[in-house]
Amino acid sequence: MNRFLTSFASHIRLCGVLCRSCCSLVGVALMFTANIVVPTAALAQASCDGINAEFVAARAMEGTAKVEALRGIHARCTTFVTSYALAVARIQVGDFDAAIATLKETEKNQLDVKNLGAVAAVYGRFAEAYMGRGELIAAHGSMTLAQATYQQIRKSEREQQGEAKTKNPDWFDKARRAVESQLAEPKNLAVVAQLLKKNVGGDVVSKSFGIRPAIDLRIKFEFAKASLTAEGRELVEKLVEVIHADKGEGKILLIGHTDEQGTARVNDELSKERAKTVLKAVLRGLPNAAARIKSCGKGARSPSFARASSEQDHALNRRVELSFDSKACENNPI
Repeated sequence: MNRFLTSFASHIRLCGVLCRSCCSLVGVALMFTANIVVPTAALAQASCDGINAEFVAARAMEGTAKVEALRGIHARCTTFVTSYALAVARIQVGDFDAAIATLKETEKNQLDVKNLGAVAAVYGRFAEAYMGRGELIAAHGSMTLAQATYQQIRKSEREQQGEAKTKNPDWFDKARRAVESQLAEPKNLAVVAQLLKKNVGGDVVSKSFGIRPAIDLRIKFEFAKASLTAEGRELVEKLVEVIHADKGEGKILLIGHTDEQGTARVNDELSKERAKTVLKAVLRGLPNAAARIKSCGKGARSPSFARASSEQDHALNRRVELSFDSKACENNPI
């Protein structure tokens, strides 16, 4: 994975636009990816000739029959399209070990790192599969990569076209909800602490991409107030322990976010005060870290799930973001 990340990092910095290379599988690649376009490099194997109809028929199947049909096609015609489709089918039947093995093969041998749509899709599927295996930290890491890539696509679209048209696929946001909801569970505080330690100390994502991924902390506050609940205090104590153990000197920002309910004025003030509450609690335990840790609020302007219509999404939007980007408070994130 490190080889891929290092290579992809250079494309993240240099590519700047979504690759538009065509797939010789006559549009099949555009069909199977739901609402994200994943073009691939041209197929070279003679064994791939004439499989379009067979591939479409296999994708219309369900369950293990679908997996077996796609596995047979993949054995004869090993491309990004067939590998990705097989991995997705394996996720759908709950064979997460086989799905991860297929995704690793796809990443290593077929993935064109200049194709940001494909990169985002692959790492989103990794997150799904790792969640299926109950590996929250691995799922969070893959989700971070995927989300950062979707954001890069939208940034490039705005720069090139004046507006961003690419949206997260529904399946991806569903997986993201699953990851974030699990991390919000009090029983997973130990997992959150591991994530904090991994990111505060630096990890493969930040080293390879030059990106410092953020962590959304579901710190509990009293209703419509900036005062912490008992659960909220417990999570802040974990945060203090992790930052104290870290030997780095990088800046840390605590960014308050509200849901999209209520007025902008109230939300802006509440998000700022909640982030300030967490900052004060952290500095009580780490008084020498005042120059390193700052806070700000962004109200409802940067929701994790925009236009939320369910209480689950509203709850996930109410958060304090732990960011390692020293400029994160200057502008709204993508």
